[in-house]
Amino acid sequence: MAEDEPGRRSPHAPSEPGGPAGLVHQAAAPLDQWNGDDLEHPALFLNRELSLLCFTRRVLELARDSNIALLERVRFLCISCTNLDEFFEVRVASIRQRLQHGASQAGPDGMTPTATLAAIEEAASELVSEQYRVLNDELTPALEAEDIRILKRSRWSRRQYRWLHRHFQRELMPVLSPLGLDPAHPFPRILNKSLNFAVELDGSDAFGRDPGLALVRAPRSLPRLIRIPKSYSRGPNDFVFLSSILHEFMFELFPGMRVRGCYQFRVTRNSELFVDEEEIEDLARALEGELLERGFAEAVRLELASNCPDEVAKLLTSKFGLEESDVYRCDGPVNLNRMVAICEQSDRPDLKYPPFQPHVPAALAPGNNLFAALRRRDYLLHHPYDSFTPTIELLRQAVADPDVLAIKQTLYRTGVDSAMVILLIEAARAGKDVTVVVELRARFDEEANITLATRLQEAGVQVVYGVVGNSLTEPKVIQALYRASRAGVRIRLVIRGTCCLRPGIPGLSENIEVRSILGRFLEHARIYRFLNAGETEVWGSSADWMERNLFQRVEVAFPVKTPTLAARIIDQSLELAFADNQQAWLLQGDGSYRHSASEAGDELRGAQQILMRQAEQDAT
Repeated sequence: MAEDEPGRRSPHAPSEPGGPAGLVHQAAAPLDQWNGDDLEHPALFLNRELSLLCFTRRVLELARDSNIALLERVRFLCISCTNLDEFFEVRVASIRQRLQHGASQAGPDGMTPTATLAAIEEAASELVSEQYRVLNDELTPALEAEDIRILKRSRWSRRQYRWLHRHFQRELMPVLSPLGLDPAHPFPRILNKSLNFAVELDGSDAFGRDPGLALVRAPRSLPRLIRIPKSYSRGPNDFVFLSSILHEFMFELFPGMRVRGCYQFRVTRNSELFVDEEEIEDLARALEGELLERGFAEAVRLELASNCPDEVAKLLTSKFGLEESDVYRCDGPVNLNRMVAICEQSDRPDLKYPPFQPHVPAALAPGNNLFAALRRRDYLLHHPYDSFTPTIELLRQAVADPDVLAIKQTLYRTGVDSAMVILLIEAARAGKDVTVVVELRARFDEEANITLATRLQEAGVQVVYGVVGNSLTEPKVIQALYRASRAGVRIRLVIRGTCCLRPGIPGLSENIEVRSILGRFLEHARIYRFLNAGETEVWGSSADWMERNLFQRVEVAFPVKTPTLAARIIDQSLELAFADNQQAWLLQGDGSYRHSASEAGDELRGAQQILMRQAEQDAT
């Protein structure tokens, strides 16, 4: 439906609730084609793109979990939609780009780019259908039961109608610019992921023209959810979608004409930045040039109201250079991720995660001499359970210490006005030698990082540009794990996102277990534990096992030598993860994931909850 009007559902039937997350078989070749020796056979590898879609599906499953606070479930729905946006902007766009350049070779899994796109369309359509089913059938009724209402037009009272009409005339109408489509007004450039409306019209405008169809774009400055004042509602948490208001009062933008239909749509465009770092002299300037065109790059997906007529859908599809398979019909708002405003604006702390205060080791508390503390022993900070405050405090003391002559720091996703940036600038202005590595190509933060780098340079900081990579996808590493498994080595992997390895295959990977932990914190550690002849080795690392990290980046792995800290890492990052029967998903050999639900009567063990309790106990 288009916001609040009944209409056709997606052509892809929604999946049944309660099954494993990701039912798509992700291997292109059947396993029975494998001869038992060839470790490069396509049947031994799961498809990377479908594995990533499975991760998004697992995030969506958190939105269905009744054990999670209701507004946090809404937030997980929004996260799943944001993840899917990025998937199309980057992964799908990259595959289409390769096809346009004539690259048709298959990947390690044996799937060609064309076959991969077809499989993506099927899996993504199922995922989109499930997102809207969860919204309409589960979350919206649950919110209603808690007096948090998203009011459809049919439910507006007279007083609410009058208030919303005034809001439209005062706040919305002045910033809307309808555009009739005629020979004098060709189809405009539509910004990536902007909310737009295709409006069918009857009659002639003030100039005697009969446009038939017009477009209206909702500026990004407008909130997508409007809260109705309490004096006009039954409670403080009544909301109306911006699109519902525009649907209702769209006729006022076209005086003298009749609005026959109004259909929301959103186009997703290629957001990958194609910069050859070896061929350009100024990475920042090259990225700035790419960023200018990112919002209007090639279209890769069209989201469209489910009640949009076929002739309008065909026109939009043609104008964006897309195929029918690139169109996703939406049984609700086309920009679900903007529903996060409900979580932020609803005054219902009882429906959110309880506040959590990260732990600060007593010796590293503000006011203590951190350099003296570190000379006595090593400390391990496990974020987000341990506070980041000691890191800021160490930098603060370094800036103030006359014996500190140089500071070297890496910044990734850091705000321009963050405490760390302010301290680094202060250090440079105090005459210290400050060198900062800024990851310019931290995806979708490129513009902010260019601004950050410029500010640091203007303050006298020496800025070095790094390139960042996020998973287990590299074929040679997967083959090495297969060989180890066949040699009898027990391998346990905690991989939150993409995994192309097939565990549990007899004669190949029956000694390999892969699980994904998802919960309140969508974070994960990068640590390794080896048992060499009975001797335990623990290493920390900066990167996942992905091709770009192993072959195109400078990454760091370091041993943890202090026995007590190594033991803590093993306990918190491995043992708890493999004991988790609440938030863990077990990867199956066919690429699907099965939830590690506890047996009846078993004690629930959630790794993240246990770590939060430990942090709170340590704080007291």
